[in-house]
Amino acid sequence: MDYLTVAVSSVLLLLAHGPVSILTEVEMRPCEPGISDHLTSGCCSVCPAGTGVVEACESGRDTLCSPCDDGSTYSSSQSHEERCKNCRVCDENAKLISPCTITNDTVCECRQGYYFEKYEKICKRCDSCPEGFGMVKKCTPHHNTKCKRCPEGLFSDRRSHKGCRYCSVCRPDQLTLHVCNYREDTVCMEMPVPVTSSDLQSSNLDSNNEGSKTSHGDIIPVYCSLLGALVLGLIIYVIIAHRRRQAANKLNRTGADGASPTSKQGSDSGVYVEPDQKQALLAKRFLDLAPSTIRVVEGMLMTAGNNASDRRHLSTKLGYNTSQTANIEIRSRQEGCSPSHCLLADWGATDGATCGELVKALRTIARDDIARILQPGNSDARRNGDAIEPLVV
Repeated sequence: MDYLTVAVSSVLLLLAHGPVSILTEVEMRPCEPGISDHLTSGCCSVCPAGTGVVEACESGRDTLCSPCDDGSTYSSSQSHEERCKNCRVCDENAKLISPCTITNDTVCECRQGYYFEKYEKICKRCDSCPEGFGMVKKCTPHHNTKCKRCPEGLFSDRRSHKGCRYCSVCRPDQLTLHVCNYREDTVCMEMPVPVTSSDLQSSNLDSNNEGSKTSHGDIIPVYCSLLGALVLGLIIYVIIAHRRRQAANKLNRTGADGASPTSKQGSDSGVYVEPDQKQALLAKRFLDLAPSTIRVVEGMLMTAGNNASDRRHLSTKLGYNTSQTANIEIRSRQEGCSPSHCLLADWGATDGATCGELVKALRTIARDDIARILQPGNSDARRNGDAIEPLVV
């Protein structure tokens, strides 16, 4: 009896657990290829590339797919969840590489001079390297320009898409007005050649030797021609100067009778400057001068006289107080530029920073040597490569 009870119990136990084990085995069986596992509805069909999901798979209903619109939407991979995506449209600074299809998105590339900004997803204009920096990696459609500060011996004095340039080296017969740094090139000036008594004696000997070789009959016509040209030039100069003085006196008399007086038309210096031109030159902004002219003014302010005292006096005449002058000195050490450059660059950015105002301030501190460079009718020195040539301000 006990054996029968045990047998019946065993059969009942198998019947109770057997179907559960079989059902579990069926549910754990993997889906067929092209079918995706779905947590709530078992195995679902997958929409292939080029099609998108219209209705998701649910209990009792398989995934419903629809082809993407060619040139409008696309699907690059198979999925049982994703719909067709909108095709990308190239922006105004990009060009089309390949059009959109039902399986691939549009391929765009930034035009020349632009690069793709991956965070904003747009083509942006390539950056230029600022003053004092040179390009080490050119801008491409995929990355922006890469710049690096110019090392010692190289410089860059303007914004550009080029690398740093080598500093110029003054010749032995030139004077260095400004030492090259990462933002400014070397400024050179020709040194005057002293004339010694031995040079004069050798010159006289050479002329005497040449004279002895040349007959008197050949020299006399040459002397007469030179003398005639000299006399003719002097006569023309006297006539022109006389007429200019007459015109100036006439204008002054007109001003005394009630008309507005005009400035003197000429001077004994031999340099004639029209009044309107003179006013225009003095009213010209200091920073509008050529960079070489500005560097010569800075160099003379640093190399002649008591430069530190002159610079502080000049800053006072230009409207700076003691604290502002000290800040400019500190900034010059931080930026690696000369104090004169920092002072004139800061002042030149203000309203009313004209050549006339600077001339007035320079004369006040007894720096007429620099003021004369900025006056109309005078010239300064401009470096052209290693050569120096005159430049009218």
